[in-house]
Amino acid sequence: MPCAENLSLAAGVGMADRIDANRHDMDFTSLLRIYAFLLLAGWLATIVRALRALRSIHRFPRDTDAVDDGGGTDIGSAPLLSVIIPFRNEAASLAATAEPFLDASLPIELILIDDNSDDGSGSIADRLAEHPQVIVLRPGEPPPDWLGKPWACHHGAAAARGRFLLFMDADVEVSRNILPRLLTYLSRQSPPHLVLFPYVRTRGILESSYMTLFVFLFLFRFDPHAAARRGRRGHVGVGAFNLVRGDVYARFGGYASLRLAVADDVMLGQRVKEIGEHTVTFRAPDAVRVRWREGFRDTLRGTRRSLFAGTGFSRFWLLIAFGGTFGGIIAPFLLLTMDDPFVRLPAAVSALLCVTIPALLRGRSRHRMMGGLLFPLQAIVFLGVYIASAADTLLGKTLRWRGRSYDLRMLRKWHAARSPAGPSGGTPAD
Repeated sequence: MPCAENLSLAAGVGMADRIDANRHDMDFTSLLRIYAFLLLAGWLATIVRALRALRSIHRFPRDTDAVDDGGGTDIGSAPLLSVIIPFRNEAASLAATAEPFLDASLPIELILIDDNSDDGSGSIADRLAEHPQVIVLRPGEPPPDWLGKPWACHHGAAAARGRFLLFMDADVEVSRNILPRLLTYLSRQSPPHLVLFPYVRTRGILESSYMTLFVFLFLFRFDPHAAARRGRRGHVGVGAFNLVRGDVYARFGGYASLRLAVADDVMLGQRVKEIGEHTVTFRAPDAVRVRWREGFRDTLRGTRRSLFAGTGFSRFWLLIAFGGTFGGIIAPFLLLTMDDPFVRLPAAVSALLCVTIPALLRGRSRHRMMGGLLFPLQAIVFLGVYIASAADTLLGKTLRWRGRSYDLRMLRKWHAARSPAGPSGGTPAD
């Protein structure tokens, strides 16, 4: 019966196809299960790392007694602190930034370096120079192999007389009451490098949630926990409050070793670790604040201008950002659409951990809960800005940075030679 034989054969082939299809579905589902649990493990590790980093960033003591040894402290006998503030067109904020340091009862000298401002900042600095604690420098245009800010900081440090050098941006709000506490701490502890994280003021949900993502990525890239330990490669630094002991500054070569560093603040922390020292990190949200950019669109513009250059022109970190955004942040929400409970459950926990990050990093922000829900979308926005920043840099010939243009080939070559993976092993060649 050929017809029966043909039907039997067709049924067998159909069953084999279904078995193969089921096996393929099972294999794919098994891979998704493995990926979902690996994703959960990755998020748990990320949360542990974030909590460890936050624990490493100590809250700065609220009063001088908290950093004293019980015997009292004479602020007048504390070591001289040289506050070094380079500025270029900062007329709107320079006076407010400088004002807290103008206290003759404190051992502080304030060094303002005018990086060729043309907005009236120089006149403000000259008025501030009437105070006996203030010095104003005008080093002029930097040489071709220097960026403007490192050139200004280099001259400020050369003029400093203090045991400690505090490098600050010109748009930072410092509360006067933190200064006696800081001087007391320096007289007792003498840290080689001290970083004080400011509170970043934002306006609106979009800017707040974007900055939360930025802080998250910053702590992922620069680990305060590792920075505090000698022998570990992690380092950290912030332009708002980078304090370094004078002898440590001299040992790593000072700003001469950072002359073409776009992200000079974090690279200063790297230099500190390269000579075997460590970094102490604090937070003082009530005492140090900064308004980084003016609104969400301006924040995106600022990030695009500086991001790829600020990561040392590294294609590696661009790939990490691409894989981390889609494989780590977007993937949990996509996996929630699967029917398999062994995929959906770990994906749900991963997604929950993803949206709780803002509560950890921006606990005082009134937008922290909504910011968590926007976290995945902001990650996509950030990745788009990162790609645009890389394209601008890789396809262009010059980098526009703080009002000047620089040869990108020169910058890339310098950063490649001084990165930890570069031929110099991260050691300054200056």
